[in-house]
Amino acid sequence: MRNRKFKVRFFAILFVLAAVVIAVALLLPTINLQSVFSNNVDTAKSEKNTFSDVKFKSQDKNGREMRVAADSVNEQDVSNFKLNNVTSEFALSEDDTATIVADTTDVVRGNSNQCTLSGNVKLTTKSGLVLETQQSFADFDKNFIHGDTAVTITHKSTNLCGDSYSFDADKRILTLIGHAKGIMNTNVVTSDELTIIFANDNGQMVVKNIEARGNVNLSYEMRNQKYNIRSQHLTALLDDSGNVTEVVSDSFLTVKTETGIIRANSGTFKDGIVKAHGNVAVISDNGDVFGDNATLNIETGEVSINKSSGIVGDGRR
Repeated sequence: MRNRKFKVRFFAILFVLAAVVIAVALLLPTINLQSVFSNNVDTAKSEKNTFSDVKFKSQDKNGREMRVAADSVNEQDVSNFKLNNVTSEFALSEDDTATIVADTTDVVRGNSNQCTLSGNVKLTTKSGLVLETQQSFADFDKNFIHGDTAVTITHKSTNLCGDSYSFDADKRILTLIGHAKGIMNTNVVTSDELTIIFANDNGQMVVKNIEARGNVNLSYEMRNQKYNIRSQHLTALLDDSGNVTEVVSDSFLTVKTETGIIRANSGTFKDGIVKAHGNVAVISDNGDVFGDNATLNIETGEVSINKSSGIVGDGRR
């Protein structure tokens, strides 16, 4: 992997670290496992192709030392190893280190480089990040990892979780599937599926937008106003500090503010302005307005609506 000095910025590092951990800490040492065993382990002392209390050092592509220890390693065949009770310690960057542990790690080398981590997989970093799951799969030919068991990721004020996850390192896309939830500073999003897309900003990985599908509920604060947005599919754009700057929904949009509710088939929300389209309903203490399209200034309360079908002044919410 390319040498990058990762800086903790919002929660981008959470997922980049997950890929770096498995790729650097596990793949690179296991590439040399066969030579390590044949050169440094007395095979005469092995029993049924199992080596006990194995400890070895390796280096990543940047020459940084990595330490790997396992209670035992079973050489199942010339290209398949199982490591038991694995602990790996390594450098993430010039100023951060990490440790990852797992009950077992299965390594396969053939036409593709793949490994499976199973049982109490846990990553901890010096900077305070913790990633926990029960199983992870990695395909390093495709720079792709995924886990089919629940994952939780925490770091300072950020908490993320899902029933399963995947990360495409080349495309810089993380996906949480099933009961996905992200708590990021004052932003909270829940959905059936949550995709986080990263971008390279002057050599640093930052989150540029998130995409949520299915039963989406997004709550955040902007300009001292609290907002709650519900949809079946939306995209939210974020600035470098992790603040929501724009929301685009193409399916059953509901925006709830401190002064009212806007419902529509679709719409956008940016700079305090809601632009709603299709079966629009603006509900407030001043009455309900219905139409085909509407523009609402949240801060001033001004409403411009196309083909208004009436006002009901009962103050319903």
